[in-house]
Amino acid sequence: MEKITQQKKYELLANKWQEGTCTNAEQTELFEYYEQFGANKVEIPIVFNGNEDLYRDALYKKISNRIEIKRTSSVRLWLWSGAAAVVFILSAVLINFKINSTQSHKLVKSRKLPVSKNPIQKQPILIQNNGSVVQLRNAEHSGVQNGFNVQQDNNGTLVYTITKNKIGAANDKILNEIRTPVGQKLIVFLSDGTKVHLNAGSSFKFPNQFQSAIRRVSLVGEAYFEVSKDKTKPFIVSTANQDIEVLGTHFNVNAYENEAASRTTLVEGRVKIKPKFLGKSTILLPGQQAVLENQNLTVAEVNTETALAWRSGYFIFNNEDLESIMRKLQRWYGIDVIYRNQKNPELTFAGAISQEKSLTSILKIIEETGDVRFSVSGRSVTVLK
Repeated sequence: MEKITQQKKYELLANKWQEGTCTNAEQTELFEYYEQFGANKVEIPIVFNGNEDLYRDALYKKISNRIEIKRTSSVRLWLWSGAAAVVFILSAVLINFKINSTQSHKLVKSRKLPVSKNPIQKQPILIQNNGSVVQLRNAEHSGVQNGFNVQQDNNGTLVYTITKNKIGAANDKILNEIRTPVGQKLIVFLSDGTKVHLNAGSSFKFPNQFQSAIRRVSLVGEAYFEVSKDKTKPFIVSTANQDIEVLGTHFNVNAYENEAASRTTLVEGRVKIKPKFLGKSTILLPGQQAVLENQNLTVAEVNTETALAWRSGYFIFNNEDLESIMRKLQRWYGIDVIYRNQKNPELTFAGAISQEKSLTSILKIIEETGDVRFSVSGRSVTVLK
């Protein structure tokens, strides 16, 4: 009877914490109760700073799961990492994995993500309009005479800036291309002052100067744009299946070749989405995301911080299936992925994890859910379960 009463007491405290009404003494008692189970201290991800409701809800569910041990058909497991972070009263990184487990263990023929037989690209490169290839990390401080400058910012990210002394090549039909390798990002400053943050595994084409009435660039992969305002010259980002037109705004585009959908997320201003295979266009407002998949365009309100988490160095999984997660890891760690089991769409994950963690650490965290195992051999990762 005493045990039941104690459980009820801490359920009520967890509810109070979720509502933000815990006193300091109650909060301490609640944390001490949870830590009796041998778990790590409560930790909050830096990407959730300023969103107190989110981590209150996370903690409530975590503690509730410890109080109620009974396994259900939907298993919720909370994992923690040790990456440092600065928050209000707690530190480090929260990893929350939600596993909906209706498992199918029938072995089928291996399925493999597309794999290039070429050696993995290790450095960001610039392919100039004359066909020459420049290793940008080697060109740091030495490319000014060629019309660009390369430096590192305080975070160690390479910053490519077009300079004004480029002789010739003023035709904006003649494009340069920057390619980022796995596990590396890059910042590009275009001639009009527009700032482009390129994610790993991306290709970005642009002119040295914008000469015509339209500023046009093209993207394969993911990038965040901070477009300089010029009402007389619209800025257009072209991907494989759409054009995104802006005058001056901040937005994110995810258009990787191995993803079924292209996603455009607007942070500030307005953009017009014009699918290349549809006869209509759509205007996005701040806080909205357009998803173009199978020639179908949908718009929804989203948390823009989730779409931009890669810029802060995090993977964010929002009820994603395992294949989607492995594609993200593939782009960041340069791995080849092989599947031994039939795809299970009901196996989904949600949470945040630092990109600074090793691949081994991330795979181990996923394995600790008990619903999947991995075998690693060199660059190959086999999903066994």
